[in-house]
Amino acid sequence: MIQCRDIHKAFPIGKETVEILRGINLDVAKGEFVAIVGESGSGKSTFLNVLSGIMPTDQGEMIIADAHLEQMNENELALFRRGHLGFIFQSYNLLPQLSAIENVEMPLIFAGVPKAERRQQAKTMLSKVGLSERFDHLPSELSGGQQQRVAIARALVNNPQVILADEPTGNLDSKTSIEILDLLKQLNRDEGMTFVVVTHSHVVYEYADRLIEMKDGLLVKEEQKGEK
Repeated sequence: MIQCRDIHKAFPIGKETVEILRGINLDVAKGEFVAIVGESGSGKSTFLNVLSGIMPTDQGEMIIADAHLEQMNENELALFRRGHLGFIFQSYNLLPQLSAIENVEMPLIFAGVPKAERRQQAKTMLSKVGLSERFDHLPSELSGGQQQRVAIARALVNNPQVILADEPTGNLDSKTSIEILDLLKQLNRDEGMTFVVVTHSHVVYEYADRLIEMKDGLLVKEEQKGEK
């Protein structure tokens, strides 16, 4: 599902150029749940941004679902992300003036899905994440865990093949974190979606099929995990 070969990324800082990713090689199988862990500054979030096509790679080959992202222009990447990738963020990134169902509908609006169809798809996905009683609530009327469930529903509503998550439990307490991770793992099993999660959280480690450590812009160590 995902193949990364010799991925490099550098940024100018002052008069110097600092290499953040220094030759990443990674294969992720369809339906796998992979956690990438490491200290702040190790390159985790940069790698996720490059993997998503949001940030261009300086060097290397990156293939997702048989598509070469490094060969695409901005319009092609936007269309690819819309059809194949879902994103879950630490900060939820919900639009505060929109209800839960309206937030979940947003990717479908950009995809040109008719109003009645997208409303039904959003209702179905919110019900899957346990929010069938919260369709019309604004983000300010929801708890942190409920807001993250809305964000997960939004990430999944287009039925993407790959979910990329950046610290998805970072703003949640331990009890709510476990509830969210139980939900992600259930969706991973039931829907067969591929998950790549970057995290500091030791709780996430227990849910991954594979744990990969990143250090100084390289993947340095990995551990195959059992099912939770």
